Amino acid sequence: MSKLFSRKLIAIAFLLSLATAVLHLSQQFMSWRHMDERFPIMVSDSISMRVSEGEPMYEQKMMVPAPETMPWYPEDEALDVDQRLYSTSSYSQLVVRDVSDYTERVRAAILAQDGRVLSQSIEKYGRYKVGSISARVPSESVSLVLSAIKEDVVTVVSESTSIQDETGQYVSVTEKIAALQDEVAIIQVDLADSENDLTLSERKRLELQLQRLQTQIKNLENSKDSVEENVQYARVDVSVSDGARYFDPTARPTGWELLEMGWGVLQTLGYFVWHTLLLTALYMLIWLPITLVMSLAFGAIKSK
Repeated sequence: MSKLFSRKLIAIAFLLSLATAVLHLSQQFMSWRHMDERFPIMVSDSISMRVSEGEPMYEQKMMVPAPETMPWYPEDEALDVDQRLYSTSSYSQLVVRDVSDYTERVRAAILAQDGRVLSQSIEKYGRYKVGSISARVPSESVSLVLSAIKEDVVTVVSESTSIQDETGQYVSVTEKIAALQDEVAIIQVDLADSENDLTLSERKRLELQLQRLQTQIKNLENSKDSVEENVQYARVDVSVSDGARYFDPTARPTGWELLEMGWGVLQTLGYFVWHTLLLTALYMLIWLPITLVMSLAFGAIKSK
């Protein structure tokens, strides 16, 4: 038996098993990396309410698409109007100590000002815990909400507040609605006064024109309502994390983050070594009989 399983034979089987184990683990790591790139880690440990999955929460906008039949009309800033209409939007990237407590506190501050929370989420990305809130708050209360957002913040990574003049769009849409309503009234009068004089094709043409005008008016009214809502309610979006490197990978890591990265490297190395040894032992059960058979076959051929 000892002659069959010589040191040389065992060494060859061990090297083949070790190479197979390393190849196995390498393919596994590549597969995990590919899956991480396609499906980023998102483990929700609290509220997760999304308005839309197709775009980031801070980029969602309430807009009504204009139909193809709606005629184009030139942009007018309505500079002759003294009472201006403004919409406000704010976006912040912040580093906080406790993401869960912070998001709940901001949520409470928004609701206290009669605001509307559109979405709120707390998730885990690698070692970072991140949260986000997207909300609408009454325009007259936006300064109070922004002050509450800045409380208990460790670092402000970025923040922006923009004010958009909506007067021109509002006036233009209003005037266009009035013009279309006049056209609708004229057609309705023509249909009523000429009920017996119109041919069937002429009546169908006027009814179709009337239907198209009413569709345009409905879409313009939706656009007008959207502008009014943007003016009445300011948009507030907040993204928070417990580490600045989540937002900016080039940021200098803290001492604790360096310790965590070092520990992570040691864990990965330990995982690789342990599983390499375990797989090598398992593959020995396969390669040892194979090398034995090959050795016996080679010896038989050589003896002939």
